[in-house]
Amino acid sequence: MKTSSSVLPGKVVYSLVFLVFLPALLIFWAKLVAPAVTLPAVRSELWGAALSVAGAFFLLSGMWALWHFGKGLPMNAYPPPEFVQRGVYRFFAHPIYLGFGMLCFGVSVYAGSAAGFWLISPVAVMGMAALVWGYERLDLLKRFPDAVRSFRFSIPPAEEKAPAWYHRWSVYLLLLLPWALLTGAAAWAHESQGAHDPLFGFYETKTPASLQLAIAVAGFLWVVAAPLFAETRRQLRNFFFDGLTGGAVALYLAFLMPVFGLSYWPGEGVEVPFWVKAAFSVSWFWIWLAEEVYRRAFPSLKWLFPLLAVLLSLGVVFISSDPVSHALTGAVAFLVAFFHPALWEFLREVSEAIANSWKEWRFGKVRVINHGFYVGAGAFLGAVMGGLLAGEAYVFPMIVFGFIVTVCSGLWAQFIEGSDKLKRPFGFYGGVVGILFGSVAMYLMGVSVWMMLGVFAVFMPFVQGIGRLRCLINGCCHGSVTNDMLGIRYFHPRSRVCFISNLKGKALHPTPLYSLLWLFLVGGVQVALWLHGAQLSLIFATYLILNGLGRFVEEAYRGEPQTPVLGKLRLYQWAAMVSVLAGIAISMLHSPVAVQEDGLTWRTFAWAALMGGVVLFVMGIDFPESERRFSRLT
Repeated sequence: MKTSSSVLPGKVVYSLVFLVFLPALLIFWAKLVAPAVTLPAVRSELWGAALSVAGAFFLLSGMWALWHFGKGLPMNAYPPPEFVQRGVYRFFAHPIYLGFGMLCFGVSVYAGSAAGFWLISPVAVMGMAALVWGYERLDLLKRFPDAVRSFRFSIPPAEEKAPAWYHRWSVYLLLLLPWALLTGAAAWAHESQGAHDPLFGFYETKTPASLQLAIAVAGFLWVVAAPLFAETRRQLRNFFFDGLTGGAVALYLAFLMPVFGLSYWPGEGVEVPFWVKAAFSVSWFWIWLAEEVYRRAFPSLKWLFPLLAVLLSLGVVFISSDPVSHALTGAVAFLVAFFHPALWEFLREVSEAIANSWKEWRFGKVRVINHGFYVGAGAFLGAVMGGLLAGEAYVFPMIVFGFIVTVCSGLWAQFIEGSDKLKRPFGFYGGVVGILFGSVAMYLMGVSVWMMLGVFAVFMPFVQGIGRLRCLINGCCHGSVTNDMLGIRYFHPRSRVCFISNLKGKALHPTPLYSLLWLFLVGGVQVALWLHGAQLSLIFATYLILNGLGRFVEEAYRGEPQTPVLGKLRLYQWAAMVSVLAGIAISMLHSPVAVQEDGLTWRTFAWAALMGGVVLFVMGIDFPESERRFSRLT
């Protein structure tokens, strides 16, 4: 048992890190990275001060509640012994994190810091979300398994009871308000870059500005009023989740491809800023979410609401700045919103099928395994993307760079996971270390290191994502035990799940699928940064930060027994935090901006095929009868 004297130094260090070092780091980071952030600043002393004061209130109230009711301090490493659901915790599950996020944005708005608003504050919020989902949530469930978790402002429960006032307000505070703010922020971010220029310029609305305004207001009120008419908490919950999933798709496009994601009425006769028009516009899929609520609330008029929804949908589409792109984005959001359970089930079933699809072919003492073709295809795609982005002159250096990264990933895993059963494992963070050696090699070859790192950061998320299909078949990176709705089962005897982890037939978190989905989202961000001409150092830094945040969460749901646990965190969670810090440090350096070159020639494809073949050999071909080091993949 730890004594108070042995715990005190740790608490002091923990306090200094989060109360002194972290705020100082964020301020220092905002100042040094400022030249690399070209988005327009959001400045308002009034709103910045108000947001900061509100954030400080939530933060201090949460700390006080943990000390007073929880009999402890707000420290994950030394958590309070009592579960707290009083004080501010009666209303919010994470008031300290909520307050800190508001404080970050408030200070950024007050100071007019573009870097603080567009980079530092979002990373801080994502970091807190990663901490909750990658550690705190699981730790609380383990320490307080029987605690009733009921907060006033949270996702409405799946109950047939009538909603309380706070259930309806939860939808406004946690869904609709963030949607409007983030849509307006996306418009503000891209307004100076001509984001509102239509993609399909053949259409020009002839609708009078006054009618445009009336349709826009009607659509907005139709959606905003819907939570007031929900008859059950389950209906509110469905509206919340459908809006969250569909809205996330539209917002992702709004930030990365605003010509698709942003929908607003141009109305030149209405003297309203562009970002306000965007914030108070609704994509047509929202109208159908609300229609379902109205139809259930007034069954005698169920014939009327689909008709009104059709008219409103056509109205908001045809008054928008680009009806075709608005219609397409709404269609994608609509499909995700209404069919996300079926979509997840499809992805889960496909993942399980791939996980049990091991095939191998013997040629004498040589074995070819089918999972190697996935990583070979990923390497081929990465080299082609690199040639497309940087030009043919960088393709051969990319092959050298990729070879060094692959070798280092093998050496890393050999020391961490190598055993009699794993003669030739591979580890991603060994590849990250290999980036250092690859950069030295690029410098010696006379190649622009920044260009190489920037290109690598753009194509690598897609390469990693495709490589996760190999992980499914091989059984590496597998998840821990979960429920049937989330989990996939492994049965093939060659899978690591069966012959190392002894979890055959049990429902496990599909962590390779989690990773694949996250990496493809990260890849979209990286491509957008490249196309917008961001500094190469910022592109590489963003890759390290986003990859690290995702890996921290993913690792919490993995179930590999060979991964060491250090200080309550798995080894690769510590590595993920190092990745985030390294990204922060690199973003403070300044480099040339990304410049796209058209480099696709037959030589590009030839070098890409060579790289794909090398990776296929290293990760998909082995010598199963040998006992030598690096001889066997299983």
